[in-house]
Formats: sequence, C-alpha cells, structure tokens
Amino acid sequence: MKCHKDGLKKFSKYLPVNIVRQLFESGESGKVGGKVKEVTLFFSDLENFSSVAEKLSPEKLSNYLNEYFNILLNCMDNN
Repeated sequence: MKCHKDGLKKFSKYLPVNIVRQLFESGESGKVGGKVKEVTLFFSDLENFSSVAEKLSPEKLSNYLNEYFNILLNCMDNN
C-alpha cells in the first residue's frame, strides 16, 4: 500500500490526481502514446483585452467573457 501511495504522489506531480488514481485502480499499465481523435480548436485574440480586463471587476469580466463566448458558440452552432 505504501508503494501505491508513493507512486500516486510522484505521478500526480505531472497529471491530475483523479487520472492517476483511475490508472492505479484500473490495474492497467501506463504507456506512452495517446489516442487519435478528430478535434476542433479555436484560438481568439480580443483586441485591447488587457486594458479592458484591468478596468473591470472579476464579476464583470466574467460576464463580459461569457457574453463573448456565447456569441461565438452561436456562430459555431449555426455553421
């Protein structure tokens, strides 16, 4: 059991603890690699974001970003 805890502690420096715990509990051996999946990535740059963000409270900034993301999601859903 001590070996299990030591391994979990060491490995969790590099991965979220819940993923490390799932790996240990599954009994599967870890392996280098991954899965091939089709994904879509979106990168965005908001003009003057830093100066706008500095002037807003955290709550207003969160609302501002949520509004922006909702507009983007609506555009993506329609295409």
